[in-house]
Amino acid sequence: MTDLALLLPPNASELERNLVRIAPRADLDTAADAPANIASTMPAAFQPWLAAEWNLAQFSLHFPSNAELIAAGLPWLLERGSAASAVRALSWLAYDNVTLEEDEFLVHIDPGTTAAALDLARIRQVVNASLPAHSRFYRLYHGLDLRAGRFDATSFDQCLFDDDSGIWSGDPATDGVKLSFGETHIGIVNAPPALAPIAAHRPRQLNTIVDDSMMQLDSWVPSALRPARGHDYLA
Repeated sequence: MTDLALLLPPNASELERNLVRIAPRADLDTAADAPANIASTMPAAFQPWLAAEWNLAQFSLHFPSNAELIAAGLPWLLERGSAASAVRALSWLAYDNVTLEEDEFLVHIDPGTTAAALDLARIRQVVNASLPAHSRFYRLYHGLDLRAGRFDATSFDQCLFDDDSGIWSGDPATDGVKLSFGETHIGIVNAPPALAPIAAHRPRQLNTIVDDSMMQLDSWVPSALRPARGHDYLA
């Protein structure tokens, strides 16, 4: 009788060779066909393994079942490495009104709510897994968004001169994310009684520093108790 184990490839294991020698051919054929077409008829027991193979298991905490994880993760895999994949991943965390901006390799994200400030760990996980390697998740903001001034393209108002608004969470040099959140509160107060204006003078000083190697603008208003010096003027 021909040794069927000789038909196996050279890298076959000893267990595989022994199974071929002793198991009925019909049983082997049935076992070989069992995993067929798992993309459309996926056994529940296979799902954790497929999620791990497709690198989706890292998101399992965000889904109630492996089936839902795989259904949501397969489209993400096709978009991974793009802004669209980051927006899709944030929708898994119920952030459905996301604005994502790319400033060269720095990524600014407005999740649409100030509540995201307390959800940074989950947001960082899905965003960092979605962005391309050359990009960096730099800033998360909502309600307070002041950008660094750019003298060649923007006006001086609605911006900061040398930095974006926010405070760092983590190390700015490695994996830190800048958080910039604000809320506007509106209330009604009784108008104060009309008073006659009081004439007053306050010393002010404006210093302009010019550096050939770096363009910068510096202004300073001293307190009313500080004596005026140099080019001070009364306003």
